[in-house]
Amino acid sequence: MDNYTALGIDAVKLVNAMPQAIGLAPESVREKMDNYTALGIDAVKLVNAMPSAIGYAPESVRNKIEFLRRSVKLLKWEYSPEQLVNTYPAILGFNTKKLSVLRRIAAVHLDLNARTVNPNTIRSSLIIPLEKYIIAISQLQEEQTIPLSKLFLKARNIKLDSSDRKELAVEVAPSLGRIGVVYLDYR
Repeated sequence: MDNYTALGIDAVKLVNAMPQAIGLAPESVREKMDNYTALGIDAVKLVNAMPSAIGYAPESVRNKIEFLRRSVKLLKWEYSPEQLVNTYPAILGFNTKKLSVLRRIAAVHLDLNARTVNPNTIRSSLIIPLEKYIIAISQLQEEQTIPLSKLFLKARNIKLDSSDRKELAVEVAPSLGRIGVVYLDYR
């Protein structure tokens, strides 16, 4: 516990959220924290916001950051993956296949203004269930682009329970081309 506190981690919160953390070797914890810092991530903020991050393998974290780096470059966003992770730490816990679907949606359906949105906007957009985005883009004309805020509102306004939402998303996915293929692979 003293090791966590010395590193700036809220030890009580960490152990309550992730009891197995009590058994982690101090050297292992320091190595993981150093890995986050070397990647440009605020390690203390990350672990305090998302205690499970203390259990992520350093190689896994590096791979996720590299995936986010390629995504930022592909989408020509005006901020770094480190800024995104520091703003929304939970993104490190996202499945890469889910992020691939979101990246494809952004590349095909978001207009050029989406490149200048800030990480806080991305954070609030990621809270929406993926199925709602699949349904929302199925209602767009082929390769129509819209602002992120409008896509977010379209998705948020879909009022279906989770099982109906998932069924409808699976039903419309084949009509969405590559987005649908990537979504069905993720599912």
